[in-house]
Amino acid sequence: MIHNQLISRETCEGTFQSIKHIPGGLGRLPGNKKGRQMYALGYIMKTMKGKQCIKKLLRDILFGGMFLLSACSNEEQAEIVSIGEVKFGIALPDTWEDNQASRGDIVDKQQLATDGFGVFAFYKQNNPDFMNNTKVISTDQGKTWSYSPIKYWPHNQEDKIDFFAYAPYDPSFTVTNRSLLDYEVPVEVKQQKDLMWSNTNTTNCSKETGTVSFNFRHALSRIGFTAIGKTNGTSPLQEGVYIYIQKLVLTKADDNTGTATSGPFYSKGVLELDNTNSTPIWESLDAPNCKFTLTSSHFVGGEDTGFLLQNSNTASPVPLNAADSYLMVLPQDLSSDGFNIYMEYEVCLEGHDSFSYVNKHARNVKLNLEAGMAYTLNLIVGLDEFTIDPDIIVTAWDQDENEYDINVGVPAT
Repeated sequence: MIHNQLISRETCEGTFQSIKHIPGGLGRLPGNKKGRQMYALGYIMKTMKGKQCIKKLLRDILFGGMFLLSACSNEEQAEIVSIGEVKFGIALPDTWEDNQASRGDIVDKQQLATDGFGVFAFYKQNNPDFMNNTKVISTDQGKTWSYSPIKYWPHNQEDKIDFFAYAPYDPSFTVTNRSLLDYEVPVEVKQQKDLMWSNTNTTNCSKETGTVSFNFRHALSRIGFTAIGKTNGTSPLQEGVYIYIQKLVLTKADDNTGTATSGPFYSKGVLELDNTNSTPIWESLDAPNCKFTLTSSHFVGGEDTGFLLQNSNTASPVPLNAADSYLMVLPQDLSSDGFNIYMEYEVCLEGHDSFSYVNKHARNVKLNLEAGMAYTLNLIVGLDEFTIDPDIIVTAWDQDENEYDINVGVPAT
């Protein structure tokens, strides 16, 4: 006796699309679709060809393929069928580390390998459904790069993936509206780091794209200081005269004591990662309210007494900031009212333990802080007051030293 239902299967192709008849003696199949599919799977497993099919399917699952018993009727719910691992790598000039060595807090190859960079990637959703702040690192000084969990290219050429990247990696970073990165400047200067985004168009990528290149650019401005001691602001310090810089405060233009509760700098903003321009797009900047303080621990040497200026080291300006204590701030035009630099420093005379005094002064600076630019202010410190050299050194961070090639492709067979 033959029932009016016979199994029609697409062997090893991933789904059972219809169930109509089965040979007699197996009984009536379940009435619902999912039940018929599971019953059909059990029947196929009893056959030699079915067993071979199941073995192949299990092997495909273990090695990255995705086998679906479709329990939904909407075709748009179909998952990615993978064909190859998404691989990452970077390419940096040989001179990267030498050029970056004296710049402080700027991402270099070694830091990038250790701290990694982050990738957000989107398949079909407006949330990062392919990669959600995935950390990419290197354990062999940048020769190879790894991440987890491993991702695979969609098999369908029409399926596209959008990639957005930033550096260095931060586990707290999230995006909204696909590519808007929330960022807040740490008040503690030692916690301020370089921030970069990739301005390469890496949207609508597929398995045919091959290599996805990330060209990172700096999104922040950097402020650093040098100092030189002068008697009466012009002559070198005399032997036996010591000046200890103890505190710097970057504060509002009307704050001459460094005691204001707020400052002139932005503290929060939203960075657009989907930006192919050479300058960053910052949105939703808050009202300026942030100030920054540097003390002895932020200066070269980190001595409790402060940064020492004396006759032997004041022939030319010397770096004041420790390597981890450069200010990394949001780009901002402060060329109108500017901001004040409040300084406290002690003047001592060798051989006269009781002869010392502390100067407290503030000086105003007007700057248009642009992204990717480093500003070095030279402080001319005298016995009674200090001034700021009007020739502020402004240098650009070399953009050609921040090019990364991210290799996304199919492994060689």
